[in-house]
This record gives sequence, structure tokens and C-alpha cells, in this order.
Amino acid sequence: MAFFSIRHTLPVLIVTPILATVALSGFFSYTNGRRSVQILAVDISEGATRSIYQYVGAVLARPQMQLRSFIVGYDEGDLTDTPAMIQALWELTQKPGLVGNIYFGTPTGDFLGILEWDGQPTLQRRDETTAPMRTIYALNAQGQPEQVLESGVYDPRERPWYQKVVGLEQPNSTWSPVYTYASTEDLGITAAEGLYREDGSLFAVFGIDVALTDLQDFLQELDVSPSGDAFILERDGAVVATSTEESMAVPQGDGLVGRVMATDLADPDHGALMAVLLDHYEGSWENVVAQSFLTLEVAGVRRFVGVEPFQDRYGLDWILVVVIPETDFQNIILANIRSTIWVGFILSLAAIAIGLAVARWIVRPIEGLNNAAIAIENNRFQPFTLDSIAQRRDELGTLTQVFQRMGTVISASQASLKEQMGQLEAEMAQAKRQSQAQKGGYTVAMIEELVGRSRSLRALLTEDQAVDLPSLLHTVPYFQSLDPEDLQALINRGYRRTLPARTLVFREEEAGDSFFVILKGEVEIYVEKIDKFLTTLRAGAFFGELSLLLGISRTATVRTTTQSTFFVLDQEGLRFLLQQHPGVGEHIAQALHVHQAELESRKDLLMADEQEAAQFTENPLAWIRGRMGQLFGFGSQELS
Repeated sequence: MAFFSIRHTLPVLIVTPILATVALSGFFSYTNGRRSVQILAVDISEGATRSIYQYVGAVLARPQMQLRSFIVGYDEGDLTDTPAMIQALWELTQKPGLVGNIYFGTPTGDFLGILEWDGQPTLQRRDETTAPMRTIYALNAQGQPEQVLESGVYDPRERPWYQKVVGLEQPNSTWSPVYTYASTEDLGITAAEGLYREDGSLFAVFGIDVALTDLQDFLQELDVSPSGDAFILERDGAVVATSTEESMAVPQGDGLVGRVMATDLADPDHGALMAVLLDHYEGSWENVVAQSFLTLEVAGVRRFVGVEPFQDRYGLDWILVVVIPETDFQNIILANIRSTIWVGFILSLAAIAIGLAVARWIVRPIEGLNNAAIAIENNRFQPFTLDSIAQRRDELGTLTQVFQRMGTVISASQASLKEQMGQLEAEMAQAKRQSQAQKGGYTVAMIEELVGRSRSLRALLTEDQAVDLPSLLHTVPYFQSLDPEDLQALINRGYRRTLPARTLVFREEEAGDSFFVILKGEVEIYVEKIDKFLTTLRAGAFFGELSLLLGISRTATVRTTTQSTFFVLDQEGLRFLLQQHPGVGEHIAQALHVHQAELESRKDLLMADEQEAAQFTENPLAWIRGRMGQLFGFGSQELS
């Protein structure tokens, strides 16, 4: 066992727990800070998604109610009175708090409506006199058409809002899919409802547009967090609105506009986040069925993500997503850690100073007693050197008083023993002279020979005891990851074996079932088949480890050159150890996997056929576990 000085150990024992406490306080402050931040982020995310849900619900409910209240009571004849319909549509769009557009189309292709065009309200009209053209008129303050602004080909029956109503199985208010408006090329949706004759045939479809820019403006004004973002998605992953400046549409030429998918957002972090989120829902946004709050890591940054489905009774089915990066709260965490560390540092300095003072107060008398013990051993003890310590009124003072008395007695005994030794030496000298004079007695040469042999035996014993077997085993690559307890268990299952000089340890091609560490002596290794000498190994070296661990037959012959002593671990001993400690087997398997190149070089010895070689190539660690399991009597799952 290594020597530890109380003088140094005691201060370390005092200081180390204090520093460990400060470090642990900082660590727990950090982890608790992150946990609190996560709770806060969930609350913020939940509040943001709820605000979005309520706003979207309110904004989209208004045009549906406005549309329903307007068309109640209209019949087919009313629609033919164009001036009256223009006035009614104008008055509806001028009411405060209502959506500023409304229009209708008929199965004959007629179209009439008040819609915003280039920032101003306009009358847009198509009938049998203008078909297939739609004419756009500027309106005066009374809603009367004045000059023509533009004219272009237009058929309401081909528009998504009209076709959605035609495709309904039952008459009802509904929403169109997201599409590009004909007059502005903006993306939007339309609240649409049909009017029907008594026979159930359709005679008009009314609509009110809701531009997606209205939702986009709200999300951009929403204060989620300093770097937080919000998104509204359709079930196919197309972006409806976002709080960022990213475009929701992609120009495709000829006036056509394509939709941007969530995973294709221009910001790489947003696109990557949506890809990770989609993977969480198993590759389909249809799997978002309930509100959830997730923690995802994208580009090395943790992000708190709130997800909630949005549905209304008119057929909308969207997904609301709120994203808050952990970095928004990093300053809070760091400030908390800094304050904890500073307070801990100041308190630890005070505690260390007090602890070192106490340690010195305890260690100084112990050092005095230690010096006194050395003096007793060297026969130079003076009791008065301990007087200052003996005056203490604590346990050390009492101990010192007892030590003084013991030291005095021991010193007197040493003096007496020295005198007795002198007498004994004189008697031995006289006995030696008498022995020489007697016939057949021991001679001086014989005694010296016996002393020499005793010294040789003592030297051999000392050499054997000097071998640090745990350290030697720790140099074996496959045992390096074992802790001291496992190494000792390994040693306990082995045994020592001594062989005379010029003795075979084993021959090449013999079955290998044991591992050797040279404690004393020397061996030579050579290949008999080709009569080639390979190397010489001496004390501290080892051989045969792969034969023990994987059952490889011996690849060379080993023979002692001098009397040699080995530490031997055989298969039976290792089997017992691995069955008692399965974790040791996993450590060894992992080490064998790390040294895979050495196993590759011995494939011919390890693999019985090409199938086994293929298994080794596909998963070396699983093959190693299986091989060890076969040799040592346990399943490979015990190692994993």
C-alpha cells in the first residue's frame, strides 16, 4: 500500500469535500436552471399557441358569420337586379369590423363583387355582355362605378372557392383550399357558401376572401420570445403563415405560384427543425392529433416546441407550431450559476482557511509523536521533547503522556537488550571455536555456505514478491479497462507455476486454454515448422492471452531458458470469474473490439467458415460476445 502522509492527507480531506460541494452546487444550479427554463418555455409556448388559436379562430369565424347573415333571404331573382346587388355588397363592406370584400358567381359564369385592388375597393363584374372578360371599375365614395381600371379573362366557375362548394355532398358553409387570388396573386382562402333552388340545384356561390398576410402580420407582431418563432401549417406540410420574413410562396412563372413546404423553409435552422419535428411524428403531419410540448435539438441548440392542431366546423384543419430556443434563456441560467459560484467560492475560501488551521492544530502533535517514535527506534529518545504536547487537555495530550511513559520503558528495555546481545555474541564466538575443534562438527566454510544459500533463497523470495502483478496485468490491452477490484478477482482465480530450464511451456498448434505472465525467469518463442526463432521474453512480459479469451490454437512454441515462475490463468478460472462478474466479460469484449485489427490478422484461426467471417465483418463486437459466450458458458446478451 502506498504511503500517505497525514500532514498532506488531512488538508486534502478537508479541502476536497468543500471544493466538491461548490462544484456540485454549480452543477445542480445549472441543471435546475435548465429545468426551470424548460417549465417556463412550456408555459410561454402554451400561452403563445393559445393566443394564436384564439386569434385564428376569431379572424376566421367573422367572415363565415358575415357571409351567412348576408345571404339569408336572397333568392335567384334578387341576383338579377345588378344595381341593387352592387349597393348591398358595397354597404356590407363598409360596415366597421367586417371583412372588406364579398362577391358571388353563378353557374352561367356571371360574377359580381366588391374586392380590394391595388389598395382601393373596386367593383369587379362579369356577365353575358362582357364574357369571357371580367371588368374592374374604380368606385366613388357612394360605391358607384366610375372608370374602368382593368379587364381580363376570368371564369368564376374555375376558381377553387366555387369548385369547393360544387363538390360538397351536403350544402354547407365551407373554406376553400389555399390558392392564389386572381386579381392580386396573393395567397389566401375563401369562406364560401352556395344558394340552392327548391329542387336542390345550385344557382349562386357567395364568397369572402381572407388573405394569409392577415395571419402572417399577426404572427409577426406576436411576442413569443426574443428569438422565438411561430408557424401555421397545413396537414400536407405546406406553410400557411409564419412569424418570420420567409416567403410562403415560390414563383413558378406565367403568373403561377407554388407553396413552400415546412421542411423547405429558406432559413436552414427552420427547415432542419421541421424535418426533426416531422420525424417525431413518424413522417406524417396527420399524426398530430393533440397538443404536445417537445424538446428537440437542432444544429447543436435545444429548442422547446409547442404543437397544437387547429380545426373548425367549416373544414379547416391546420397545425400551430411555436418554437423557443433555449439560448433565449441562457443569460438567466448563466447569471444564476455565476451568483452560486461566487457565493460558494467566498464561503469555500473561509471554510478552507478554517479547515487548514484545524488540520495544522491536529497534525503538529502527531508529527511530534512520529518523530519521537523514530527516536525510540534509533535509541535516541528524550522524554522532555514531548512536554509541550503532553500539556494539552485533549485526547492527544493524554496519548502523549502515555507515549512518554512507554518510550521511557522501551528505551530502558533497548539498553538491557543491547547488553544481552553483547553477551550472546561472545557466547556464539566461543561455541564456534569449540565446534571447529570437534571432529565431524560444522566448519566455518560450511556455516558460510549455509548463510550464502539462505541469502540466495531470501533474494529469490524478494524478487518474486517484488513483482507487481496487478500492474503487469493492467498492461495487457484486453485487461486495461478493468478496475482494481476486477483485476484482483482475476488474480485470485489464477495460480503460480514454476518450470525448470529448457522445459516446454506449450507447442504450436496445441489447443490454447491459458494465459501466462512471467514473474521470474526467461522464455524463448520459436516456430518449429520453419525452425525460426521469434523472440525472447523476460520477467514482466506475457503471452497466450488470445488463446485464453477466444480459444485460438497456439501459433508458436514456448520454452523456458532458465528456471522460470509464471502466473497462469486458465479457461476454468476465467469462466468462474466471468459467471460471477459478467461486467468483466463486457470490458474484455469491448477491448477485443478496439483491437479489431489484431483479430483480422488471425481470421483463419478464428473463423470456421465464410459465413462466420461474414458475421465478424458485419458486427465484430457481437461476434466477439458470442465467441466468449460459447467458451465461458453464458449468453452473448449477458455481455451487452
